[in-house]
Order: sequence, then structure tokens, then C-alpha cells
Amino acid sequence: MLCVQQISLHAQERSLSAQLDALVQKMHRLLSDGSERSILARAVFDLELRVVRLRGYRDGLLQGCHQLKEVVTTRHAELQGLQAKRQRILDFRHLVKEKQENIRVLIKGTSFIKSQLRKDQAEIQDFIKKKLLPQAQQLELETQQLRDHVDRTVQQFGAVALPCLLRRELSGPRCVPAHELSIHRLSRTAPAEYRAFLNVCNGAAFPLYKAPEELLPHMAELKKMLPFLRARLASKQRALGNLQHQLEKAPEPDVPALVCRVQAHDREQARELLPRIQQVTEQCRWRMEHWQEVQAVIDAWWEQPGQFVLPGERRLGFTLQQWLERWTLATRALQQQQQQQHSWA
Repeated sequence: MLCVQQISLHAQERSLSAQLDALVQKMHRLLSDGSERSILARAVFDLELRVVRLRGYRDGLLQGCHQLKEVVTTRHAELQGLQAKRQRILDFRHLVKEKQENIRVLIKGTSFIKSQLRKDQAEIQDFIKKKLLPQAQQLELETQQLRDHVDRTVQQFGAVALPCLLRRELSGPRCVPAHELSIHRLSRTAPAEYRAFLNVCNGAAFPLYKAPEELLPHMAELKKMLPFLRARLASKQRALGNLQHQLEKAPEPDVPALVCRVQAHDREQARELLPRIQQVTEQCRWRMEHWQEVQAVIDAWWEQPGQFVLPGERRLGFTLQQWLERWTLATRALQQQQQQQHSWA
């Protein structure tokens, strides 16, 4: 392709050179009369021709430089593209090497883990055979013994009084339940000389853990409550006596008389309420029959102006339409009066 272009360019150059030589010879013939003016003109022509040739050479060189620059730029871009491709290829090779190395490491690790798993499985099997299997019977016996142990313990614990679990350490190794403590160290197993004091405390509901000086205020409070309780008891006895006396005096109920009274009440209610029920039923029936007319009137009221809905309604002898006409006439008359006043002014 380049050779063909060069051949065409050489042919074009030869034709142009021939044309230029013909023009130069023609000009030389025209300027060959030997006069000074012709000599100067011929010299000027030669100089201009040389200038034109040099300018053409310059333009050709500049164009060649531009073309070379474009070629260099294109080649530089291609070179950068090739370098980028080469770098990507190198990176890809490096990545492939890393992947291969990782795969080798994974293969080695997998093989090591497999061998370790086999070793662990063998150790576990050996441990099961040597340690666990011989103790299976013993574990079964202990399991049978411990079966329902929690339920039995709970049942036994239920028989223990909760106050007995709250214990206090006294002088000595023995722990005493807190509910058996008192300032006198009294308990249910106290000697006989303390029995009277225990009976008094139990009868007065006095806790044993309180000090003896608290017994007198406690008894005073009980003594204050005694008249109140006696009064309530007497009131209750009187109420019971009155009720018993009324029951004894009250005659036996007359059942037939009560039945007659109930029947009379029913007849009276039927006589009073039945006409009202019939009236309400008749009104409902009439309203159900004429509901369409009522609905039409309501629709007309909402959809049409008032003068068409109620044409016969009058206020002060005039209908709504007549009042509107009177209002229009009065407005016009007022406007005319205002216009006349303005014209006079």
C-alpha cells in the first residue's frame, strides 16, 4: 500500500516538476531581450522561484514533522498500551503464582489435617474402649440409684418446717432455730418452772423473742380491745335475737295470693303496654311503606334550590322568588339614585 502511494506521489512530482520547468523556460524566454530591466526581472523571478521552492521545502518539512509527531504520539500510545498489557500479564502471572502457592499450602494443610483427624479418631476410639466402656455397668448402677432422687429429696424436704431452717449459732457447736429463741432461752423442752410463763405467752399471743417489759403493754392493748370485742359480740347476739324473733312472728307466706298478685300485675302490664306496642308497630309499618317519598323529598331538598322545593312557603305574604325580585328592584332603584346624586354634584 505504501509503495503504491509512493509511486503515485513520484509521478505527481515529476509532472509538477515538468510543468514548473516549462513555466520557468517560458519566463526566461520572455525575459531574454538583454535589457537591464529584463535582467533584473529575471533575477527577481529566480529569487522568488527559489523562495517559493524553499517555502515548499519548509512546508513539506513542517508537514513531515507534524506527521512524525503524530506517528510518535501514536507509537507512544501504543507503547504505553503494550506496557500496560505487559504489566497486566506480569501481574496475572504473579497472581497465578500466588494462587498456585496458596493451593500448595492448602493441599499440605489439608493432608496434615486429615492425618491429624485420623490420629484423633484413633485416640478417641482407644479412649472409649479403654476408659468409657468398662465403666458403663457402674454408670448404669449409679443411674438406677440416682433415679427419682430429686423427687425423694423434695418429699423429704417438704416434711421439714421452714422456721426450723432459720437457725442461730449460740455458745457452743449447736444451732438453735430462731423461733425457739427468747431472752430466757425458753423452748418447748424448757423445765417445768418455766411452763407457766410459756402458757401465759402462748395464751396472750406474745412472741418469746420480745423482752419481758413488752408483755405489760401487750396485755394493756388486749385489755383495751376486750370491751370493743364484747360490744361487737353483744350487738351480733342482739341482731340474731331480733332476726329470730321476726322469723317466729312472721306468718307463713300465702302462695296462692302471691300467684294471683303476679297474674294481676301481668294483666295490667299487658293492658297498658300492648296498645303502645301496636301503635309503634303501625308507625313503623307506615314509615316503611312511605320511605321512598320521604327520601325523594330529602333528595330534592339537598339537590334543588329552596324556591323550587317549597314554592308555596310564604313570609310576610311573599314567596322566596318574590322576595328576590323585590330585592333586585330595590337594588336597581338605589343605584339609580346614587347615579343621579353624582350627576347633580
